[in-house]
Amino acid sequence: MVTVFHIVRNVFKYLQSFQVVSCLQIFGFGSFKSLLQFLAKLFFRTFVTHSFIELHIWHTIIDVIVVFLYSKMIEPLWGTKELLKFYFIVTIPNALVATITYFLFYSFTFNEDYLFERPIYGLAPFIGAYAVVIKQIMPDTILATTPLFKLKQDHVPLLMVLLATILWLLYAVPIHFLIMLSCGILISWTYLRFFQTHQNGTKGDMSTTFSLAR
Repeated sequence: MVTVFHIVRNVFKYLQSFQVVSCLQIFGFGSFKSLLQFLAKLFFRTFVTHSFIELHIWHTIIDVIVVFLYSKMIEPLWGTKELLKFYFIVTIPNALVATITYFLFYSFTFNEDYLFERPIYGLAPFIGAYAVVIKQIMPDTILATTPLFKLKQDHVPLLMVLLATILWLLYAVPIHFLIMLSCGILISWTYLRFFQTHQNGTKGDMSTTFSLAR
């Protein structure tokens, strides 16, 4: 399975071949051109395709259910083009965020597993984004009532992050699932709040029911 970390490893190996060369030579025209040619051959498509990969059957089942819910509840409202745009806006930046996060983990721990042994995959950001979309569409929908509180739809994104954190602490999901789920929630909310273009020409959703901390 090719991931963005295969790209990182290949880049590192390529740069290691210049260990005996001075910095000026590395950034000279000839070497820089060679570096660009090498980078052009790398599998940058994994930033797009990483979300199609799952390693566990129960993750795959959840992904299928969420995609089905998108097709039934969101696609009729947005249209196929907008839904695909939303998908790529949510998933592609997440791969980059997860990569940077692993680099930060490595910089603090010097554990090379964060660079080469932690694949990034799955629809975790798209799952988190679904909770945000439903929060926008049906913010005041009551999901459950208890003597202490009422669980509303706009509480679900935060609950998903808390649940993912617990599952990570119990080693039930990898750390990238928590990272990508959380970032998927933030990225999707930012896009829907400020940038999504509606049919009437307006952008975003500045309603109080769609605030981040409501």
